[in-house]
Amino acid sequence: MSHTSSPTSVTKPYNIPGQDDVESQRESLTSPQLWPDSKKWPIVGLAAYCECLTFLVSMMLAPSVPQVLQTFRPSGGGEALGSFCVTVYILGFVLGPIALAPLTDLYGRLGIYRLYITLYLCWTVACARSSSLETLIAFRFLAGCFGGAPMAIGRAVVADLYAPESRPGPMAFYSFGTIMGPTLGPVLGGMINGNLGWRWVFWVAAMLAALAAAGLIFFLPETHHPTIEARNRTERRENMGRRHYRLDHLEKADGDCLEDISRAA
Repeated sequence: MSHTSSPTSVTKPYNIPGQDDVESQRESLTSPQLWPDSKKWPIVGLAAYCECLTFLVSMMLAPSVPQVLQTFRPSGGGEALGSFCVTVYILGFVLGPIALAPLTDLYGRLGIYRLYITLYLCWTVACARSSSLETLIAFRFLAGCFGGAPMAIGRAVVADLYAPESRPGPMAFYSFGTIMGPTLGPVLGGMINGNLGWRWVFWVAAMLAALAAAGLIFFLPETHHPTIEARNRTERRENMGRRHYRLDHLEKADGDCLEDISRAA
């Protein structure tokens, strides 16, 4: 005698209708690697521009060293100090990212990126207004410390946007700024110095930095996924708290209304 067993019923966990769609949509909005290329490539381009600017300014002053020495007329070691004006900026590259890299993992890329490019702009303006060779060297060093931000953050931004197997193309495009900056820096610096004077080398650099700062402030989103998720969780908790607060007040209002009706009856 054959025994036909009924299909085994599987108890599925309770799901709110549409919950999977909501979670999938939320993930697509928060994971930078799932953003469309139309959103990711402008971010890579902006990061590449900041990288190019950093290396461009590193060499723009080199053709202007004789004019700088002629302006300040140091008492001794003039040639060495003039060369140090150029190389001290590179020294700042070494020290700046040491403190920068851990901060971007703790607080995200965007805030640190904006802070560093703004301070870089300020110190570049200070270089243009230097009143002595010593202050120029000091301001140039500080500009290098904050100008090293794109080297630490830019590559991290590209890594945030692309999985390892998709990263070579965007990373090559980003690294193009590293090549073009030192190549164009002496040419552009020599043209500016020959026509406007050495101080305008820094004024032009400040204008380019202001353009980068505007791009970072108005167009660059946060790309560090843990930071995005942490902010979203905080926002969701705040929204839930506001909803519970409104529900509590509605329940209290309903209770007061029913109490008034019962008294009137």
